Amino acid sequence: MAWADAATWSAVLAYAPAAGDGQIRERLHHIHLCQHVWLKIWSEDSFDPHAGESLDLADLANWARDYHEEVDVYFASLDESALARKVIVPETGDDFQQPQLWESFVQITTHSTYHRGQVSARLREIGGEPAQTDFIAWVGLGKPMAEWK
Repeated sequence: MAWADAATWSAVLAYAPAAGDGQIRERLHHIHLCQHVWLKIWSEDSFDPHAGESLDLADLANWARDYHEEVDVYFASLDESALARKVIVPETGDDFQQPQLWESFVQITTHSTYHRGQVSARLREIGGEPAQTDFIAWVGLGKPMAEWK
């Protein structure tokens, strides 16, 4: 996911008109807010649902990179047995079946992928060139590390 996020950011930051596009900024903020929130949920820490709202585009990109550094540390702290633990998703109600940790990893990965697609589509609509972020492309390229520019 870090590779795809970094590639998306590179494409956005390389196309000057994207900096002023509210839809792109809002979707990027949403992606990274959700990522940060899930990390807080996994860590059983409180979170600010408005975090990152006031960041400019460059600072938002840095915040995105910070998440990936922090989540790598979190992942390294886990053992296989941790993947089965239930995650308490705030404000979901009594009838909500709480996911296992691994299921919440799938959630944030697919959720981020969906919204990166929206960013890419919007970037193309305004004349930019979106990045290749397909999972199979990452595999085919030898699983490169993220390159944050």
